This record gives sequence, structure tokens and C-alpha cells, in this order.
Amino acid sequence: HSEAGIEFLQGMFARLKKAGRFSKATRRATFGFFVTQPLVLIPYKRWRFKRRHGYYPPGFLALSPTRRCNLACPGCFEGGNSTDELSLETVSRIVTDANGMGVYLFVLIGGEPLCWPPLFDLLERFPSCTFGIYTNGTLVTKAMADRFAALGNGQLGFSLEGFEEQTDRRRGAGVFRKVLESMDICRDAGVHFGYSVTVTRDNNDLVVSDEFVDLMMAHGCFDGWYYQYMPVGCAPDASLIPDPSQRERRRQRLAELRRTKDINLYDFVNDGPLVGGCLCAGRYYLHINAAGGVEPCAFYPFAADTIRDRTLVEVLESPFFKAIRAHQRETENLLAPCPVIDHPEWLREAVAAGNARPTQPTAALLLDGMATPLDANAAAYRAIADRVWKEELAR
Repeated sequence: HSEAGIEFLQGMFARLKKAGRFSKATRRATFGFFVTQPLVLIPYKRWRFKRRHGYYPPGFLALSPTRRCNLACPGCFEGGNSTDELSLETVSRIVTDANGMGVYLFVLIGGEPLCWPPLFDLLERFPSCTFGIYTNGTLVTKAMADRFAALGNGQLGFSLEGFEEQTDRRRGAGVFRKVLESMDICRDAGVHFGYSVTVTRDNNDLVVSDEFVDLMMAHGCFDGWYYQYMPVGCAPDASLIPDPSQRERRRQRLAELRRTKDINLYDFVNDGPLVGGCLCAGRYYLHINAAGGVEPCAFYPFAADTIRDRTLVEVLESPFFKAIRAHQRETENLLAPCPVIDHPEWLREAVAAGNARPTQPTAALLLDGMATPLDANAAAYRAIADRVWKEELAR
């Protein structure tokens, strides 16, 4: 898997040549993300943190500043109270504390981040930071794109379900065409952006087809992110999880696309071999929801602490997060690292050990109501993953 990682990084840096179409500020921010941050801003702070605490800090943080959204997509992973919201001062405090650890990358999800009024104030306040912003794409205007281009440190990820039929079925009539229009506006303004897909049993093969990826590239996407459906949030449904053979087929297909397409592609659950396994619980990232709850991952809807009551260091050293990281060290097969869908028994054990509480109304189903189908799916996938790991990747 180290060879695959080297090949992946080589492709990612080679594609920086496409940054020439970005605005001047975006080119400067992209240079900072790939050069200044990892070589100048980050290393000493990470080393200093490890010397003090005995472990490295996360590499990035995910934040949901608001649960508000202008759409009402069935099955949205964000299943909380729509009135929850973090203030600009709270988010600024989080970012400042994280900067002290050497964290300069922040991923904003939601809700819809473009519904959060202080968004541009945050980007202006922290010009040395990079903010990845996942959006449904329906609120983007030329004026907004011009502002992103002028600031440079906001990278947009447009959420889709596939083509027009799949996207509009879930997100509403006209959304697909509006997203493509928003992509074109951002491309013409020189904004860094890509696409994001929730992969289900129904669209698994479609979203890694040549036709789909080529369409995204034609509209200016620099990156593509694939997030396998997780049975959390509104109306969770374990039957939507891609079956084990689909997941493995997608992994192979993305490896092929990385060799043949001029675009950076990432798979949140299948790229364990590239990043050393699961990233959650502070091993490399964590999620702070709109109520301030600190969750191991955006798809792991439990929290033992809130950012209002605890510092980031206190959360990282909590029994809950320590229990999760202990399980991560037990992972031998990096193709199956996820505690939600690959090792659901680990999730149940960590929640109990850390006295964590559900952060969504349906989260408790992961502990009991959906335990049987999740365990069955995990066992079936691990049978495939173990064979592939031994035959192809364990070196």
C-alpha cells in the first residue's frame, strides 16, 4: 500500500499545474496549503504538541457551524435540531486553539455552511487557514464566487447524488442543473472546488463511471470525494449501504480512475491503506457539531463532551476518544478500518466505555436496532477485504 500512496501523492502534486486557472488569491492559498503550511507553519507546532502530550494532534478538524439548510433531503446524515448554531466567536476560539497545535485545515459541513451568516468573516479572520466547505450548491451567486476568489482560502465541495435523475430525486427538482451552473460560476471566477457524492447501493457504480467523472471535470472540478452511505441522521436505512462486492468494485474502479483521469479522487472508507486506517477520534480528525458536541467523526453521532465545557486537549484525552484510538491500533486490515460499518462492535464498546451520549435522535439505533444488519454487513465485507489485503496489499 505504500507504493499506492506514493503514486497517489505524485498524481496529486502533478495536478497542481491546473491551479493556473485559479484566482491570484486562490493560487496563493493553494501554495500555502501544499507548501507553507506543511513545511513552515505545521511541523514545529505538531512536534511541540507531541513533546508535551505524548501523541500528535489531529491534522484537521471538521465543524458544523449550523444545522440550518435550505433543502430537506431525505436521509440527510445531519439529524439534529435545526436551530443549533455555533457563533463566530466560538468557531474562532476553536480555530485559534487548533492553530496552536499545528492545525490549519478546517472542513465546514452542516447543515448548509452557506446559510451561516459569518462564513466570510471567518475566512477573512484566518487567512493562513484553509477551509473546505461542503455545500448543496443552490445558494452560490456570482458575487459570492467572486468573494471566494478574492479571499482564496475557501475550497467548495458540491454535493451530488449522480446525474440529474438521482440528484433531483433526493434533493429536489432543478437542483442538479443549479449545481452545474454554480460550478461554472466558480470555475469562471477562479475558485478551487470539487464534487462530493454520497455512495449508496443504488448509485455505487454510476458515480465512478467515465461519464459522470468526465462531466464533473468538464465543469471545472479539481477534486472528487466519495462518502459511503452511513446509516445515521434522518431515517437511517442499513439497506442503502453498498453491499461488500460493490464496495470492493468501487475501490478497484477508483484506483483505475486515479491512473486515467486528471482529477484528485478520494474515498472516505476505502482509502484506509493510504492514510493508515481510520482517522477519527483525533487520530487525524474529529467533528464538532452545531450544538458544540465533539464527535469522533461526522458519521459517529455520539459525544461525551462539548467544546463549550472542555478544551480540545481535554477531549482528545477523554476515555471515549482513548477507547476509540485503542481499537484503531488493533486494526490489522486497513481496508476495513471504520468503527461504524466495519467494526460496529467497537463503536458499541467505546460508547459504553466513554459514557458517550447520542447527538442525533436516531443515533441509538447503532447500538441496538441496527446492530444485527450492521454486524452482518461488516462480517461479509471483512471476508472480501481480508482476502484482498492478504493477496494484494499486505506488504
